[in-house]
Amino acid sequence: MKRTNRLKDKLVWKIAFSYLALTAVPFIVSYALTSTYWWNSSMATSIDHSEKILHYSKELVDVHLRQMESLTLSLYYEPDLSALLARPDLTTNANVRSVVTPRFEKLFRNMSNSRPDVFNYYYYDLNGNLIYVYLNGVWIDYAPQTKYNPVGEPWFRETVQAGGRIHIIRTTLPIQKPTDPLFSMSRLIKLSTDPIGVVLMDFNFNVMKDVIGQSSFNDNSAFVISDLRGNMIYDSRLQTAEHGSLPPEIQQSIDTGPSAGSFKTKLNGQQYLIVYETLDRFSLKLIHMIPISYLISENMAYILNINVILIILMLLLICVSLYYFNRKMIPLVNLAQVMSGSVKEPFDTRVPVSTTDEIGRLSFSFNKMMSRLHELFNKDYKNRLAMAESEKKMLEAQINPHFLYNTLDTIRFTAIRDGNEKVGKMLFALSTNLRYTISDTSGKVTVKEEVQWLERYIYLQQLRFQDRFEVFFQIDVHVHQLRIHRLILQPFIENSILHGFQDIESGGILHVNSYLDKDALYFEIVDNGCGFPGELNQFVTNDNIQSLGRDKIGMVNALSRLFLYYGERCDVYLRSIPGKGTSVRIRLLQEDPVDPVEAEME
Repeated sequence: MKRTNRLKDKLVWKIAFSYLALTAVPFIVSYALTSTYWWNSSMATSIDHSEKILHYSKELVDVHLRQMESLTLSLYYEPDLSALLARPDLTTNANVRSVVTPRFEKLFRNMSNSRPDVFNYYYYDLNGNLIYVYLNGVWIDYAPQTKYNPVGEPWFRETVQAGGRIHIIRTTLPIQKPTDPLFSMSRLIKLSTDPIGVVLMDFNFNVMKDVIGQSSFNDNSAFVISDLRGNMIYDSRLQTAEHGSLPPEIQQSIDTGPSAGSFKTKLNGQQYLIVYETLDRFSLKLIHMIPISYLISENMAYILNINVILIILMLLLICVSLYYFNRKMIPLVNLAQVMSGSVKEPFDTRVPVSTTDEIGRLSFSFNKMMSRLHELFNKDYKNRLAMAESEKKMLEAQINPHFLYNTLDTIRFTAIRDGNEKVGKMLFALSTNLRYTISDTSGKVTVKEEVQWLERYIYLQQLRFQDRFEVFFQIDVHVHQLRIHRLILQPFIENSILHGFQDIESGGILHVNSYLDKDALYFEIVDNGCGFPGELNQFVTNDNIQSLGRDKIGMVNALSRLFLYYGERCDVYLRSIPGKGTSVRIRLLQEDPVDPVEAEME
C-alpha cells in the first residue's frame, strides 16, 4: 500500500507540473498569436472598410462629375441656341439677349430634379463677357459675377487651348468664396469648328459631407480629394476651397505606387494608414487617412478583455485537471500493478472495473485480453495433444501403402514370369501412379512429371474404355521444368472421359496442351464430347466460381481445388457447346519471371 501511495503521488505531481508547463507556454504563445491576429485582422478590416468607402465615394463623385461634364456639352444639343451664342452682337443686341435667356432656361428646366444646389453654371463668350449664370438652381440676369472678366486668367487660356476637351480647374476663382468647397471644370464650345464661348461649372463638395462624411468617415480619420500633382481640392476636416498640397510622404508613395492601394506613413510624428484610389477620368485621387493610434486604441481593449478571460479559464482548467487526475490515478495504479504481476502469475488475475471512462474501458479490455489468453493457452495445449496423436496415426498408416506397393510388384513379376506382359504393364502403371498420388502430397512437381503421371492414368482409362477415345499431348519443352501442384489437371481430364465421352462408343478425341506466354503458364484440356447441357462461355475466378451452379458440381470441385492452391494467381476460361465438346483453359501466373532458355536448359 505504501508503494501505491508513492507511485500515485509521483505520477500526480509529474502530470500536474507537466500540465502547468504545457499550459503556460501555449498561453503565452496564444496571447502573442491572438494579439497579432487581432491586430492584423483589425488592420485588414480597416483597409477593407476604407476601400469600400472609397469605392462608394469614387462612384458618387464620378456620377456628379460626369453629370457636370454632360452639362458642359448640353449646348451641343441645342443648335439654335449655339447659333445665337455665335452672333457678334450678342452682348449689344437686346433682342438677341431676350431670346438667349429663355433658351438657357429651357435647357436647365429639369435641373431641379437633379440636386440644383450641387452645380453652378457660367457661360462666357470669347471676350470674357458673362452671358448666362445659373447659381444654386436659380438663374439671375444680373450678379456681381458679371464684373469678372476671365480672359486674362490661366484657367480661361488653358480651356481655350484644350480645344474642346474638358479642363479641370484646381484653384479658387475670384467669383468663388474661399469658404465654399467647390470643384470646377470648363470646356470650350464650338459651332462647327469655330470657337464661340466657354462653359464653367462648379461642383459643391458639401454633398460629400452630407452623403459620405457624416455616415462613413469618423472624426479620427480624414477624407481628401487631390489632383495628380498633390493639390488638395477637398478635405473632410476643413470646409474651405484652398487646402494646400498633400504631404510629400503621401504624394511620393502614391506617385510610385499603383493606381489604388494602401500603405503606412508617418506625419507630424504620428503613424497613419493611407488608403487611396484614382478617378482616372478626371485625374483625381481619393485618399482616406486613418491614425494608427486610433486603430490600436479601438482594438487593444478588446484584446485585453479576451486575454483576461483566457487567464481565468486557464486557472480553472488547471484546478479541475489536478482534481480529475488525482481521482483517476487509483484505477490506473491498480491496472499497472495487475499488468506487471501478470508477467509471472497465471492468467486468472483480473482488474476491478469501477468506471466507464477510458481507464475503465482499458481495464475491461485488459481483463478480456487475459481471458482470451487463458482460452488460447488451453486451446493450444489441446491442439498440441491432437497433433501428436495425428502424427502417431500417420506413422502407423504409412505401413499400409508400402505393403500395397510390395503386393502389386509381386503380382506384376508373377504376370511377367507367366508371359502376361499386358497385365504386368497395367500393374506397373497402377503401382507407379499410386505411389505418385499418396507420397508427399503437399510438395510441388515438374510439369514433365505431372504429364508422365497423366499418360499412365490415361493408359489405364483406355484399357477400361477400349477404343472409345484417343488422347494427344502437345507440351512445350520450355515448360517441362516448371513446378506446379500435383494432380491439378487430373479432375478435368477425368471429367472429359467419364462425362464427355459417356454416350459414344468411339471417335472421342482429347487434347492436352501446355505452353508458356510471358509470365503465365497455360494448360488446355479440349474434348469433342457431349458438352454441358447448356452453352457455357465464362471466365472463372475465385470470386465467381459459385456462379457455375449446382449442376456442375464436378467442375466446381476441380476448380475449387485449383483456386485453393493458386488463389488470385489463377483464372480459368470455360467454353462448352452441347453436342460439340468442352474446352478448359487454365492460366497460372508464375511467382518469378521465367526465362524459356533457362527452363529448356534445365
